[in-house]
Amino acid sequence: MAAELVTAAELSSWVGVTIPQAQADLFIAAATALVQAETGQTLTQVLNDTVVLDGTSSEWLALPQRPVTAVHSVTMQDANLAPVVLDTSQYSVRGNRLWRPWGWQFSAVFLPPVRMLGYQYLTYPPPSQVTVLCDHGYATGAQELELARMAIFTLAASVFANPSGSRSVTVDDYSESFADAYAGMQLPPGTKAALRRRYGHSAGSVKPQ
Repeated sequence: MAAELVTAAELSSWVGVTIPQAQADLFIAAATALVQAETGQTLTQVLNDTVVLDGTSSEWLALPQRPVTAVHSVTMQDANLAPVVLDTSQYSVRGNRLWRPWGWQFSAVFLPPVRMLGYQYLTYPPPSQVTVLCDHGYATGAQELELARMAIFTLAASVFANPSGSRSVTVDDYSESFADAYAGMQLPPGTKAALRRRYGHSAGSVKPQ
């Protein structure tokens, strides 16, 4: 289930009617999933998350979840795909990206040449994977989450107010109910744009280490 940004009690206060806990949780989960899918972000705080990315020759490596609040360790693979833990002096944290002057793969190291049909060909190691242990997202109660919370309130309340939608489906069959609730929710274009601006890849920052 998607990380909750709204509680059942808060949703009941929003609509002015006490919603059964199981039903409220269902609507909140569906609305939260829709908002997170629109932003491409988890939004809520995640500590010590392990992120595995393919390295490139670029000096910059973008981390997928924003905002990045701490980077605890960075591990690369060498030309033999063995893990190498980088010292903090070997890279810098810039906002939601990592910078390393030599890039993020060991492709500059040639493997022994291969002879085929009388010709020699230089061979390269496979792309290195980069494993980053980091914290990201907003802490519970952060002001930055209010836009996402408002969208979730609006989406969940709209389904609850529709008697022909998920309100008429029992919560015993979670899969059917969740799909029904999700299908009944629509984000207005203006809200979509606002969510993307607020939580897109340019949002959030972290001080360099």
